[in-house]
Amino acid sequence: MSEMIEQVAKAIFDARYNHAGIPTPDVNPPWSVCRAEARAAIQAMREPTVRMVAAGSMADGSVTAKEVWDYMIEAALE
Repeated sequence: MSEMIEQVAKAIFDARYNHAGIPTPDVNPPWSVCRAEARAAIQAMREPTVRMVAAGSMADGSVTAKEVWDYMIEAALE
């Protein structure tokens, strides 16, 4: 399993169970479900939105690939 799938699966789990002070269930987390959802979420991002492309295109070459990625993700979250 890739690191990104694990990161997104953990974020899905945390959003589901750890938001607003809700304690994590004592049962084992449904990792297979979280991983499947993470994979689907990442696959959905293969096709960037128009705003994401615009945000990434505004970079002038003086920024790193990570900064371009951050601009694009920020546009996706707006």
